[in-house]
Amino acid sequence: LTIEQMATLYLECIDRRIDVPYIIAGYSFGGMVALEMAAKLEKQKRNCLGVILFDTWVVSCADAKLKETLREDVLEYCREIIQRVNTHCELENIKELTDVMYRQCEHYQNIGFQFIPDNLTATPVNLFKAIDLEKFHEMEKKTKFNFLENFINKEVLKVKLITGSHFNFLDK
Repeated sequence: LTIEQMATLYLECIDRRIDVPYIIAGYSFGGMVALEMAAKLEKQKRNCLGVILFDTWVVSCADAKLKETLREDVLEYCREIIQRVNTHCELENIKELTDVMYRQCEHYQNIGFQFIPDNLTATPVNLFKAIDLEKFHEMEKKTKFNFLENFINKEVLKVKLITGSHFNFLDK
């Protein structure tokens, strides 16, 4: 699925269960889905109280060299996690499952790198941004707001810096 299709499906699921205003949140790739959900709600003039993004970057705004570096870094991280799972998990078909997981990681990288969010003008957006940039140093030189300033009205975008890296700041 594309991010746009994911957002549509998630909103349909939410609409079946919740009929009051709500806040949408997402971490990393999930933040891109949350942005798309909020944009759809804003276009429909439906009430979304806000969006919370946990270290979400609009990576489609990065140049080709940065995208490739980031892609390799994320895929390497995925390989490390898969290696740990393969080493410590005793499920009979774990290798097949982790192969699917790796292909999913590649797929999410591809669609994330193509995603360009619709503009948000009124929906409040709170970005919780990791301050240990690790893999994001080069992109940070080009943007202080994870490229969100290209798509979100600056009056509704708030940024809170959080100790940690993209991969561990939620642990703190």
